[in-house]
Amino acid sequence: MENKKRFLFPLIIAALTLAAFWPALSAGFTNWDDQLYVTQNPFIRELSPRGISEIFSSFHRGLYKPLVFLSYAVEYRFFGLNPFIYHADNLALHILNALLVYYFLGLFFGGKKAFLAAILFSVHPLRVESVVWIAERKDVLCSFFLLASLAVYARYALSGGKWKLASSAALYALSMLANSKAVAAPLALLLVDWLAQRKLSKKTLAEKIPHVLIALALTGLNY
Repeated sequence: MENKKRFLFPLIIAALTLAAFWPALSAGFTNWDDQLYVTQNPFIRELSPRGISEIFSSFHRGLYKPLVFLSYAVEYRFFGLNPFIYHADNLALHILNALLVYYFLGLFFGGKKAFLAAILFSVHPLRVESVVWIAERKDVLCSFFLLASLAVYARYALSGGKWKLASSAALYALSMLANSKAVAAPLALLLVDWLAQRKLSKKTLAEKIPHVLIALALTGLNY
């Protein structure tokens, strides 16, 4: 039965999330920031070494979020300004985020509680703006890498493995390249340690140094 739940719960989470946000797939672009991020954004028009270099060396409205523009550039290169694709990718990221919530919480609280929490996360009204508004790609993209970073760190906290710690830091850097609002994540790692019943020590604090340096460096670019 437990093996069935291991596959059934993620399928239910994905199906319910898809059903809840299905109407967004028939929506178009809005005239509220979508033009700044996509329809009239010169940075996404050229998916080439030169274009990518420009994306990663430029600021948009005073903020540094190159991964967001890179994702738009890939979509524009292959699908032009077809809003279905942009909405579908936002929704796909949100489904993955809900599954990451399920996986992360399942490490500490078991499958049933993690399942209920993931469902609440996936269909909560606070998620609507981030998913259905194309210009909010920065939120769902940042959340994907941030949740992945936390999940990998949780695995490290529970079973060790230096590569997991390094991978968590790398994923965190990607989340910051999508949205600097992930700046407080290093503090969340302390909560993960607490859940994993790890004592606060010089060692556990030192493990957070890469995450803190990433937070300081990328936040400094934005403010």
